[in-house]
Amino acid sequence: KAVLLLLRGPSAMVNEDDFKVAVTIVFALLILCLLFYAVRALCLIGSIGCCIADVCKCCTRCFCKCFKQDKEGGAVATGGAAAGALDPLHRAGNWGALMLMICAIFMSIIWQFYIGEHMDEWKLVRDAWQDNCDPDDGDYPQCAEYAATYRVSFATVIFFLGMACVCAFEPRLHDEGWDIKFFAWLGIVTLFIFAPNRVFDDHGYVWPARIGAFAFLILQQIILVDFAYTVNEKLTEMGMREGEDGLTPPLLLLLGISVACYSLAFAGIVCLFHYYTGCTNSDAFISITFIMIVIFTIAQLFSDPALGHNILVSSVVAGGGVFFSYVRGS
Repeated sequence: KAVLLLLRGPSAMVNEDDFKVAVTIVFALLILCLLFYAVRALCLIGSIGCCIADVCKCCTRCFCKCFKQDKEGGAVATGGAAAGALDPLHRAGNWGALMLMICAIFMSIIWQFYIGEHMDEWKLVRDAWQDNCDPDDGDYPQCAEYAATYRVSFATVIFFLGMACVCAFEPRLHDEGWDIKFFAWLGIVTLFIFAPNRVFDDHGYVWPARIGAFAFLILQQIILVDFAYTVNEKLTEMGMREGEDGLTPPLLLLLGISVACYSLAFAGIVCLFHYYTGCTNSDAFISITFIMIVIFTIAQLFSDPALGHNILVSSVVAGGGVFFSYVRGS
């Protein structure tokens, strides 16, 4: 209380509740900035270690080249390798995008569960946040919490779409200027605080987001299946290379992963039937998921392995299906 009075001053005319909401938002943004730079500092420490190792390796190669008679080709190759290895922007864009996504997730969680329902107490944005989300409606405060998440999501989509367009003409900008980019993203989020809810709810952003989320889930399943096939091939190849009959350690590991995935999947099905039944849609999704797991597992057990079928892929898909049913039911 004393801090608020000190910051406001004796002659301030700002409502105390509005000021508290504004200060909460500012502190949340500051925490996200500190988190962003803390992660950047850790990455910088790792990059410094890698640069030191690359310098030592380069010096060793140059020292060895001095004792060889053919120096021209080696010097060129070593210089090119060193230039690529010491590039401070190597994969900086990937790390920057990952850290920004982590900050977006944290901001969504904080905004949805701790700040969203209080946003209409701030007079400057009250009309925007009560648009299609009146406190007298039955959906309140859930609609306000969802509106907070939609704002962060839409700001992130706009940021990465803009990045894609810019980098299509100037690819090097993908790795440069992530400090400025981070504050640009924060600026978009801040502007969206004053935008009405109809821009983000079922009248605007939500439906394109749903279509994009469906496409992402399909892509995610393809990546998951491809990863499971790769792991199965590697472990099977290692198991066959041992030269022993029966279950070698790599094959035992493969079997253990499959059993673990199936165990988690069926435990999840039991929990879903226990905690999330009673709604027609939830019951239908859970039942269909369970039936499809059983059908595809039986099909895998009785299929020809020469066709590329394996039990690991089925177990991974079963676990993914149960997780999506949980997301749908919850």
